[in-house]
Amino acid sequence: MPEEGPSAAAFATQLLDPAFSPSAFTPQDAASEARSNSIWYGGDEALKKLGLRQRTAVGARDLTAVVSGRHVRTGVRVLPGGEVLDLVFKAPNSLSFLWSQLTARPRADIEDAILGSSAVALDHLAADHPVVEGIRPARSFVASMVLHAVGTLSAANGMIPPMLHVHCCLFAVMDEGGALMLPDEATLYNEDTLRVCDAIGETELADKMVKLGYPVDPTSGGSEHSFEMAGVPQELLDEHGFWQNTGCAVANPD
Repeated sequence: MPEEGPSAAAFATQLLDPAFSPSAFTPQDAASEARSNSIWYGGDEALKKLGLRQRTAVGARDLTAVVSGRHVRTGVRVLPGGEVLDLVFKAPNSLSFLWSQLTARPRADIEDAILGSSAVALDHLAADHPVVEGIRPARSFVASMVLHAVGTLSAANGMIPPMLHVHCCLFAVMDEGGALMLPDEATLYNEDTLRVCDAIGETELADKMVKLGYPVDPTSGGSEHSFEMAGVPQELLDEHGFWQNTGCAVANPD
């Protein structure tokens, strides 16, 4: 396989850095099962064109190839390489805090719920918005989803609160003729489109949380999220100093 550019490799390494993953919050003396916090997602037909399989873990080598627009096994260029269209789906702060107080099994259930809700948001984006050339929805698509629990790696910033969020990287969309192309940037970064997709993902997440046995409280229209977890003190959610270090350090490749 041809050697890839350092920016793509650096992006892949940083996005998959275990220091960002949910396992970074696991106490050292706590027993927990090994889990992947990432999956390839999309349609089988589109994924196959890049040598990928649905819901398999994302590895740094394969991610580097895809960011560079190449088939993961042959190295043949399939897409233009370059900018990653990274859409971040963020859980409500109260859910991140609740997750941090739980043991391994219920944490894993919540992690699966967040990844599953992100998938619903991506499905809606591809199927109901003009991601193909800005004029039509996609027949299929190629994406990776990587769940992070940590917002920053800088110890100098002091306390680092949990912040569960999923990096949904949409690499390619498929048109009606079966051709892969880069998704339309104007559609992906349209604020109204993103707001609708986030709302659909959050509705799914709230439903999943209720089914897991955790009650939710709907929020007012001016809130960042449509719900918060019941029982988490509002004073904690309003504490700016606690949540200030939650910006993610992962950046797009040059």
